[in-house]
Amino acid sequence: MLNVTAAMAVVAKRHLDGDVPQLPGDLVFFAVADEEAGGLLGAKHIVEERPDLVSVDYLLTEIAMPTIDTPAGPVIPVTASEKGPAWRRYRAHGIPGHASQPYGRISALVPAARAVARFAEDDGTAEITDEWRRFVAGLGLDTERERAWTDPDQIDEVIDTLAVDDPGFARWVHACTRLTVTPTTLESGMKANVVPDSASGDLDVRVLPGQDADSVDDYFRKVLGPDLYDELDIDVALDETATASSAEGLLWESIGDAAEIVAGHRRLLPALIPVGTDARFFRRQGTVAYGVGLFDDRVSFGDLLAMFHGNDERVSLDSLDLTTAFLDTTVTRFGARSAVSDG
Repeated sequence: MLNVTAAMAVVAKRHLDGDVPQLPGDLVFFAVADEEAGGLLGAKHIVEERPDLVSVDYLLTEIAMPTIDTPAGPVIPVTASEKGPAWRRYRAHGIPGHASQPYGRISALVPAARAVARFAEDDGTAEITDEWRRFVAGLGLDTERERAWTDPDQIDEVIDTLAVDDPGFARWVHACTRLTVTPTTLESGMKANVVPDSASGDLDVRVLPGQDADSVDDYFRKVLGPDLYDELDIDVALDETATASSAEGLLWESIGDAAEIVAGHRRLLPALIPVGTDARFFRRQGTVAYGVGLFDDRVSFGDLLAMFHGNDERVSLDSLDLTTAFLDTTVTRFGARSAVSDG
């Protein structure tokens, strides 16, 4: 979803060209190409090896979401925390031979496929974090519904109910309330008549706040069982924990100012997202980071979530204009607030 990136580029260009009043500090526009591959050669490398280029106290990142209707009026979700990518790669081994004579041979594809099936069949164990409780508290639900949304024993029923009318939102709730493992690739064999001696694949793993590599290992042991777990080689591709920024302070209030000016209210809702952004590398250096934007009424919260990596990722030009105006106002208000605090 490059809509927010495009809006950021427009805002940065206005400041670069001198079309708006100069800010009291530096405005850095930082864009790299490998965020989808884990950010190891892009943001992570530059943050760690050339911090002089990108060190900032505050950061606006990607992942903006449409408003959510509540009894108190629409609220604007602000990405304040994100799950950690803990990707794994697995390998299985076998005994090769001619496929016309399978007796005594072992196809490496078989244990690999069994692993894929077990991960696909397991729905995970619900876990309610403080980040999720804060999000639910901002929805203005009645007492009974809020209790159900924050109860690990009831949340799956909530998800099933949501899925009837809003499957995109249900999918997001599901991902934000458990460690998830999704098999994404499987490679094996060279041709149809050869028993393969190796098979490998990728697992997209996302951990909640408070979970770590031990949490992933425990989950793998439980789902695969001791026999299959020991039969596979499991390597770490990424091993990162969740990151978060507190919903307070200079940038948060500046976002509230922008919401009031552009949307007519300052109802902000700190949200946990199940995907990762390059903001995690900055948060670990002490940077406060949020993701935010605005969309027109043609796209709902659940609709947008379903668009990520889907067949249609297009948002309207009106939504681009709204997000650009919102981010532009946020930066301007941040500059004004910074000048007052420094003065």
